[in-house]
Amino acid sequence: MKVDKRTKAYKESQKKLQQAIDNKDAFIDKGLGDKVEEFTTKTGIKKVVKALFGDDCGCNERKAKLNKYKFRFPVVRCFTEQLYNDWAAFRTTQGDLDIQQQMLIISAYNHLFARALKKQNCCYEPYIHDINQVFDKYK
Repeated sequence: MKVDKRTKAYKESQKKLQQAIDNKDAFIDKGLGDKVEEFTTKTGIKKVVKALFGDDCGCNERKAKLNKYKFRFPVVRCFTEQLYNDWAAFRTTQGDLDIQQQMLIISAYNHLFARALKKQNCCYEPYIHDINQVFDKYK
């Protein structure tokens, strides 16, 4: 399906999408120091460094310095059982989207990504892609 980016409907859908992206509840701000600490804890590096250098290994100072650099990470919630089953059924369908399928896409996207999208006239593919990425991680 080809989308004409000059149309009013497309421009309105992009404006609504940007408003949803600007929703502060849809993102978590994390510092780089927090992410480095998370990585070193999960890989076991932190445990080895603590064993070799003790509790005062400079990790807290490094973390504080690195936390000056912030990143925005999208909030991704879990599927409810009903939503998971509905999405599994949706993935087996083909053809044009009917109104029920459009509403399922919108409600699934809003639930998973803490957004406030509303019904649109076009451009559901990016939302389907994002929902499928979360869905595929359940397998």
